[in-house]
Amino acid sequence: MTNRFKEIKPRELNMKEEPKPSPKLKRYMTKEEVDEMIEFAINRHNRNAGLISMVLGFLFIALFTDGFFRVIGEIPPFMGIDVDILKDIVEKTKEEVLKALSRQ
Repeated sequence: MTNRFKEIKPRELNMKEEPKPSPKLKRYMTKEEVDEMIEFAINRHNRNAGLISMVLGFLFIALFTDGFFRVIGEIPPFMGIDVDILKDIVEKTKEEVLKALSRQ
């Protein structure tokens, strides 16, 4: 991705003066140190994102399974909301089969 700037400069840095090191560090950071910090941050982000994805995936699978078993009637209704459709399907199928057999 190209950017629209020819050169990126920090806002507070006066280009006429030599940049000063951080008062906490008392020295400049090398490219290797910066690369190491970036690599550490990326690894930490990937680890945290992976853990969050695992938790969300487990939660969604658990909720899907709960809903599926409620629909087929293996788990009793929750708060009086009955979503069991298996009994209705069996009854309607039985009626259709009996009608088809009685016609013959």
